[in-house]
Amino acid sequence: MNDMNFVLIEGNITEEPIIKSTCGGALTKFCIANHRTSKEKGIEKIIVDFFQIEAWGMVADSCRSYLNRGTFVRIRGVLRLDRYESHTGIRKQFVKITAHEIEVI
Repeated sequence: MNDMNFVLIEGNITEEPIIKSTCGGALTKFCIANHRTSKEKGIEKIIVDFFQIEAWGMVADSCRSYLNRGTFVRIRGVLRLDRYESHTGIRKQFVKITAHEIEVI
């Protein structure tokens, strides 16, 4: 049985998407800024979180025509945990979102 892993997030693209062709098909990578509000000591403030997004295949291909820096998008996908070892031998990990659908709002 698979556990649930589903993400729905909206935000603005912070930089021009990187579009590549790989032996596994098209790959597009970009970052979005997601804004939320928080109250601290009665004062409301805006918090911005940044998320790395990647899309593969037909989803990545469609990004070529529609996505640019500043575009507001809604992304449906899954969280992925990538692990790697740096050139200094330190093990690192980071969370990214693999997009299954990208909608320009």
